[in-house]
Amino acid sequence: MVDIPCDPWQIDESGHPWGYLYEAGRPEIMVPGAIVVTGDSASPRLGCVLGVVQVPGDATFVRLQILPGGLAAYSAALRRNSPL
Repeated sequence: MVDIPCDPWQIDESGHPWGYLYEAGRPEIMVPGAIVVTGDSASPRLGCVLGVVQVPGDATFVRLQILPGGLAAYSAALRRNSPL
């Protein structure tokens, strides 16, 4: 499951991928600086929310930056450093 679906290869005029805010599972966490799971269930990726953009007469978009690496690399780093 992803926080907000997006196609990492579909970019806007800023050069960043985006997703529709209304498709976010928890829209309240879509704030600049938030780290979210994006992409799709077959190929999830971590992303950082760069901003939320309201286009007059259109939907609200969430602009994202895809973080390098993959979920497995971040999960491994968290497990290595977990105090459990």
